[in-house]
Amino acid sequence: MLVYGGFSFLVAGSDKEGTAKAQKTITYGVGGLILVICSWLILNLLGSFLGINLNNFNICLPDSTC
Repeated sequence: MLVYGGFSFLVAGSDKEGTAKAQKTITYGVGGLILVICSWLILNLLGSFLGINLNNFNICLPDSTC
């Protein structure tokens, strides 16, 4: 989203509405990135507090052994 917002900002030029949309896209992209990083930090802190590894996700398919 950050790359798309940056590209939209460059392409918008002097169009006020286009630059406003691009700035919103960049803002939401940064907000999403902060949300993902905070979620990762919470999982790591919770895992270290409980003594388990919460970063290891396994999906067991019917034909495989897990």
